[in-house]
Amino acid sequence: MQKLISLLALGLIPFSLIGEPTKTEAPTKEKKAEAEKWKDSFFAKYPEADKNKDGKLTWYEFQQFKKENPDASAWIKK
Repeated sequence: MQKLISLLALGLIPFSLIGEPTKTEAPTKEKKAEAEKWKDSFFAKYPEADKNKDGKLTWYEFQQFKKENPDASAWIKK
């Protein structure tokens, strides 16, 4: 990291190559609620995604189902 800073300071690497620093914002309650709503609608379409059959689709189960089912992934991108 120190080497990168030195190269930037000397002008050997333009700042434009690095880009603007991005802020990472914590998910708001609204964003979390929206994501949960979306996951629920996905679960309604693909109930088999619930691997342990407890009636709840976890984000882990969703990720696993998405990897195993490319057809479902096409629906996700819509």
